[in-house]
Amino acid sequence: MPLPVAGSNNVGDKPLLEKDFHRAREWLRNQPALHAQIREGLGSYPTSCLYDDECQLHQELEAQQKLFQNFLRHLKANLGVSPRAVLLQKLTQQLDELYDKGGAMLELYKELGLTNSWDVTPKELGLKRGTSVAAVAKAVEAVGPGQVYAQWQTLEAAAQKPSQLDVSQRKIRDGLTRKASTKSLQEPSPQELECLLECRIAEIRDAEEKRRAELYELAALYAILLRQDVEHRRWIRVRTLWRDSGAEGLWEAFLQLDRAHGEDRRSNGSAFEGADARLAAAMAVELLTRAQTESCKSKFERFSYLCNAEWRDAHGKLQGEVDVVVFGHGQSREGSNSKEVISLIEMKSGWFELPAALFLQHSAKLAKAKAVEKNMFLCSGAHQLQLSPREVETFVATLIPPHRFVIGLDPFLLRLLCQHIYSNRGGGDLKDEEKGLNLDDLEACSRLLATLRADQALQARLAVSPAELMRNAQTSSRVLVLGSAASAATRDGDSQGCSNMAAQERNVIGTKRSLEARDVQRKEAAKSWLPQCMGNAALKCCMAT
Repeated sequence: MPLPVAGSNNVGDKPLLEKDFHRAREWLRNQPALHAQIREGLGSYPTSCLYDDECQLHQELEAQQKLFQNFLRHLKANLGVSPRAVLLQKLTQQLDELYDKGGAMLELYKELGLTNSWDVTPKELGLKRGTSVAAVAKAVEAVGPGQVYAQWQTLEAAAQKPSQLDVSQRKIRDGLTRKASTKSLQEPSPQELECLLECRIAEIRDAEEKRRAELYELAALYAILLRQDVEHRRWIRVRTLWRDSGAEGLWEAFLQLDRAHGEDRRSNGSAFEGADARLAAAMAVELLTRAQTESCKSKFERFSYLCNAEWRDAHGKLQGEVDVVVFGHGQSREGSNSKEVISLIEMKSGWFELPAALFLQHSAKLAKAKAVEKNMFLCSGAHQLQLSPREVETFVATLIPPHRFVIGLDPFLLRLLCQHIYSNRGGGDLKDEEKGLNLDDLEACSRLLATLRADQALQARLAVSPAELMRNAQTSSRVLVLGSAASAATRDGDSQGCSNMAAQERNVIGTKRSLEARDVQRKEAAKSWLPQCMGNAALKCCMAT
């Protein structure tokens, strides 16, 4: 069932005031100059020939292929000097130092099969020096504890599952009462009901205890099998070598810094949305007013905006989010107050996300929401937001950052290309000798370009490039270039990402040392590690055996 229409309900939207429209008009006067800055910035990036308009500008197939090859080289070169990649490379150098010391690190490489016939250091092991820390971590994660361990763990969890008697007592009591009524028997007295209930609970408790004992006994047998399971013993050995070599400490330090950097970026994006949502909403209303022959402001008495609305299907399942929703308030035919959605705004600090945000992100959902048989609803909390019967215009808002974007590509397409460029898709290994797409092979690059251009799922995304979006007067008018003191501070914080990452990077050694100190304490319990992980009940059975 669809959610109730919001109508005049309070959904937390904020009113737009005359001072907001005054500020919006000032910013709209600056839009041509700001758009020109974006066009100039976009023109400084190499052409990928992924987009339709780029292929129309360069119609010769050979020219398209060479431009795409050069773009891939640009992509790989810039990824190699990104803060994350530089930190990974430095950690890999530290990994090589551990490798050179021998001991646990050499044994780990041997156990993981990280060998290379043309690089044998030392010769007796044939191990590959220079493997990235991400690749080693991925290889370690690929070694599982084995099927016997999984079965033992399932049995232990089932045996320790808490009793459901407390939750089930009311259901049992109701069931006994219904059973008596269906058989046309006299409803049992409270004393009789309690007696029947106690008997039934005792039966269930006995069955539970019997089943739990059987599970513990079976888990104990699997615990014994674990001690002889080759797959599980290898898992323990790999994990122990990973920890004792110090490599685990390096990887944990990197993951901590990477998570912190990701949180910073998400926080910056949220700050942009919060700081400039009001300005974007007021600018959208002004543009709608100018674009319509019948003034938008004559149709509505006032306007408001709401941040973070949700798209939900007919079952209430979340299908997407909208950064900013703009409402128009007026009088319905019946004379009551009405409120309808007149515009949606996406806030994107990255220029290369603008076409997808403008043309793809909400178009299909809007069409479904305005269809005769609705199966998509725009919601805020428990309320459905009423869409305007006229066209709901979509805008995108962006910024001009103080720093240059490093890559120059839609993040969705970037991830796709990285999967082809690098063999280590999960770890982000950036070494040239790793297997992957040979960027010097024009034929291989051409095949990749043809595959991507022919992909039906990508054709809508590749229809308009960011540069073409900003060149076209009609589409660029739906791009709102914003800025404020709050967002400027946000952008400054984002531009300092590299220096912050470098500062965090200096803490890797200290973090590594603290992790190693913690690992020293772990080593004391290394011999008893397996029995401890098995659980007390299984351990007692093993000792008894």
